[in-house]
Amino acid sequence: RRRQSTAYQAAPAAPPSQGLGRLVSAQSAAL
Repeated sequence: RRRQSTAYQAAPAAPPSQGLGRLVSAQSAAL
C-alpha cells in the first residue's frame, strides 16, 4: 500500500502528458 502511495505522489509531479504514461508505468510496476 505504501508503494502505491509513493507512485501516486510521484505521478502528479510530472506534466499531464508524461504523468499519464508514468502513472501507467507505476501501476504496472506496482502490479
